Amino acid sequence: MAGKNIYKVALDSLSAHVAILDEEGVILETNRAWRDFARANGLTENPGSIGENYIRVCEQASASPNDEPALIVQGIRQVISGDLQEFFINYPCHSPQQQRWYALRVVRFREPRTRKVILAHENITPLVLVQRSLAQKEEELREQAEKLAEGNIALKVLLKHREEDRRQLEESMLANVR
Repeated sequence: MAGKNIYKVALDSLSAHVAILDEEGVILETNRAWRDFARANGLTENPGSIGENYIRVCEQASASPNDEPALIVQGIRQVISGDLQEFFINYPCHSPQQQRWYALRVVRFREPRTRKVILAHENITPLVLVQRSLAQKEEELREQAEKLAEGNIALKVLLKHREEDRRQLEESMLANVR
């Protein structure tokens, strides 16, 4: 394994879905994880997406200027232009069968006199699901704490009434004894 082949093997060994784009957003290279994901989602023709314009695909997927695809396009363009060293965003990527979330990192390709970028999409679904579960548990705990606080207030009121009743009973017994 000599020369550039080791870098291709290294790229294909990553779990992140990686693509290299030129300055126009055209996909020049992808890794095995990218191709496997494409095939698993029904893209049998050109699963590497080589020659496809990633920026154009994101623009077509965008429904408003502030949604994830629009922000991704903006981030990629800023990294290509050199305005940003790195762009990072978490975004949903759901399919009809399952909910998924990804973290996208865009960095400049470290090659002199080029404006290529590298995209790395990492599946963060397990992390998002754990965060959501924790948030739900926190909400349940907050509700239980509120109920306990209400119960404590009711108990204090009952104890106060019981103490008043006891005092009145003592006074009444003393009056009767006298």
